[in-house]
Parts: sequence; C-alpha cells; structure tokens
Amino acid sequence: MSPSRAPVALIASALAVAACGSASPTPSPSASVTPTTRPAAGPFALLLTNQNRSGASYDVLLIDSSARVVARVTAKLPLIKAHQQLSLPLAYASSNGAYYLDGDAAIHLLGADGSKSLVKTIPQGASSLLGFAISPDSKSIAVSVITQQTDDTKTTGRGYVEDLRDSGGHAEIFNNTSQDAYRWPIAWYGGDIVDAVGSAPCHGDYGQASSGQPSAGITCATSLHVVDSASQNRVATMCEAPAASPTGTNVTWSLNGLVTPAGVACLQSLYMPTGDSSQPPPSTCTVAAVDLRGGHRNFQSGPCQSIPAAGCFLSPDGSRMACTSSSTQALGFLSSGGSFHSLGRKYTILGWIDSTHLMVGVDTTTLGVINADTGAETKLTVTAADQVQMLGVVGAAP
Repeated sequence: MSPSRAPVALIASALAVAACGSASPTPSPSASVTPTTRPAAGPFALLLTNQNRSGASYDVLLIDSSARVVARVTAKLPLIKAHQQLSLPLAYASSNGAYYLDGDAAIHLLGADGSKSLVKTIPQGASSLLGFAISPDSKSIAVSVITQQTDDTKTTGRGYVEDLRDSGGHAEIFNNTSQDAYRWPIAWYGGDIVDAVGSAPCHGDYGQASSGQPSAGITCATSLHVVDSASQNRVATMCEAPAASPTGTNVTWSLNGLVTPAGVACLQSLYMPTGDSSQPPPSTCTVAAVDLRGGHRNFQSGPCQSIPAAGCFLSPDGSRMACTSSSTQALGFLSSGGSFHSLGRKYTILGWIDSTHLMVGVDTTTLGVINADTGAETKLTVTAADQVQMLGVVGAAP
C-alpha cells in the first residue's frame, strides 16, 4: 500500500488487527474549551483526540485535575505505511511537557504554558513506524523503528537510545526480525526504559486499549520489559506468561491500564483442563499490581467468575485500582486488600492524573475528572469525547 494520511482500519483475526484503509479527510476532534491563561500547576493528563485516526490531524491536550484544558495543539497524523498492521503511540508524557509526533518524523514539545517547539526529527519515520519515550531529565530519547513487510518473517525492528537534541550518546539496544521486531518504548523511569513487547496484526488504535479501555501502548503488548538504558540489560519482566506452564495447567497474563510509577495492573488466569470437552476447565484469576522490578502484589484472587473487577488501572501510588464492575459495568475502586467499592455510574476509564483524580469518558461529548476519595465529578465538554485517549501524565515525578 502506498502511503496515505488515511485512518487505520481494524480487521478481525485470531490474534488482533490494525490494518490501513482510506477515508475522506475530516476535521480532527478537538476540545471546545479555550485553554486557560492562568499559570498552570501540574500534574496534567495527556490526551489525544481522533483515536480512530480519521482524516489528517489530531489534537494534543493537557488537562489538570480540575478538568481545565491548560494547553492544546493540532498536529498532523503520520502517513499509513506500506504493509502497516500496527499503530504506535503518537505522544509521550514527560516531566516538562508532552512530546508529540507531527507528521512522519518531527517530534515537537508542548509545554503546560502552551509553548510549542521542534526538538528532534527522525528521518526513518518517512517509511517506518516510530515509537519513542523521553528520559525524565529530558536529555535522552529511546526510539523504536519498526518496518513491516508482507512476509512478517522479514519485518524488522530496531531500538536505540541517543541524546534528545542531536545524535550524540547513541547506543543500539536491539535489532530484531519477525515477531521479535514488535517492541517499542512506552515509559522511562530513572535510567530504565519500559518496552512493550508484542506482536502484529493487533487490535487497538495507537497500539493500545487493553480490556476495552484505552491504555498507553499495551494492547498489542503481551508483556513489558524493563531495560537499563546504559547497559542495555533487562532488569525486570512484567506480566509475561512463563515459557512453560506448570504440568496440567495453562497460565496467561494480560496487561491492563497505563504504566505508573507504581507499576501496572495485570490479570493472571490459571486454567486447569479437565480432559472432558463438555465441561469448562476450572480456572483461577488474580488481579495483581506488578512493579517496575517485576514484583507482584495481589489485590484479589479467586475463581474467575467471582472477580468483581475488570479493565483495572493502577493508581500512581499503588494503593488502589480504578476498575469496571464485571456485573454492572460501573466504575469502582479496588483496594489493595481486595475490597471493591462501586460508584454505581458507568464511565470509560482513561487514566489516573494523580493518586486521587481519575480521568474518564462520560459520553460522546463529555469527559470528566472523578475524585476517587469522594466520588465527585467535574465535567469538560469535548467534541467526539468517545474518540479521546489518555497516554500518560505530564509533570508527574518519574
């Protein structure tokens, strides 16, 4: 397929899909609120509009915990590449602002004061998919360049780290082919890079949306690898199924929500086949928080049908998860002790702004910020709110 600025169309397959299509250009959905001119104090939710990539552009929004838009910019969508069956995140939330892809190769910075600047150009973006993450000190960038082919065994993926402002400090991290090519950075904490490791074809615009909820970079991921940026050695593995399950069992892991300083929410499913095809296998599910060193902390465990929460997002302090009720689909909060408190109201969970405030989708025209302690809701009118996605938090401590 020749490059075009068309949407990525999703096509069903046994694994997942995200293949390219075409559509008439339409305006990018954007917030109808004028950014505030008052000094802004973070942290800020980083949101992208136009999740289905319709037309030629998308908006980058920074929103504070009182549901105010403090900064906004419109950027060009990258071209759909030949043989593309995967979409990667277009922006990254860092300590000093939102870094976003404008077109195929140009990375710009949007500050909380509304300032905009070009910080780097990566020429390989003209023909390949780009994934990137910025170090907490804003001096380095981790880059993944994925070039898909019709024959997936010939797909290539290359990862490296270098100085953000130029090509100095360059260090290669990986150079892979076939399914191993699907690896891209989604977070950076201290000197460690968190890579999503996955496959294609793949569900989800922007390479995300686990368990029906938009979440940064992990729909296509089967696990996360934490890599030391200096030595290029892996220091932790998160939510990865064992190479071989214990005898008589089948163990699977699935990633949920955004990666936070406390780690990420993961769902482990343990199946024990009965040998009787007419009977479903007994199974146990565990909702766990997995930290950036691979340590597990179980929030709830039991028969899968008894687990009340799904699509969970771990809070930045690791004390609780925002989840969707398995029975009513209402928003609720799962404590580290296993209790689940439902608000009785349905939302689409977008992500935590801080350990108290949660960004949600209310309906097709409204976003909201929920105070997790009180249940109070502050609303924000946004055009095509159901096509908005959160990618992280600007101004949060690494």
